[in-house]
Amino acid sequence: TQIGVSAFMAAPLGVRSELGQDAPLGKCFHRIQCQIRAYEAERIGVDFITQNTIGQGGGEVLGSDLEKLESSVMKLVMMIESAIAHVDDVIAGKAAGDTRVGRCLAEAVASVPELAPAEFEASFSKGLQDLLMVHYLGSLTQSQIAFMQRLQSM
Repeated sequence: TQIGVSAFMAAPLGVRSELGQDAPLGKCFHRIQCQIRAYEAERIGVDFITQNTIGQGGGEVLGSDLEKLESSVMKLVMMIESAIAHVDDVIAGKAAGDTRVGRCLAEAVASVPELAPAEFEASFSKGLQDLLMVHYLGSLTQSQIAFMQRLQSM
């Protein structure tokens, strides 16, 4: 996605007087090359804003945060089931083993921290509460913007 952002550098613009001094008339702006850098979360937000209209009569209907979370968990479960099926096929001799795949799976399993079920539940609940708070604050901000737009149009 391209955003119409340009960078300019100001240079003094003037006329040389009879005494050899410059009489300033203003500034001349020269376009310079710029590059936009953003974190992944910022890039996703900017992509959404530039590709969709927000407000009346437009925009994509986004799922709720809980629907997105459910979708992500379902994708994760499908990937885990696929990995388990591959390992079962290799053990049963139905598929040839690959040491690179085995190492990647071993590293992935080793990177998962060991958590007690109660600890996992508390962590998940806290993350969910944070997600719901962000959703609430976003809705509140949207309401305030709509309110200000209505006040300005009066």
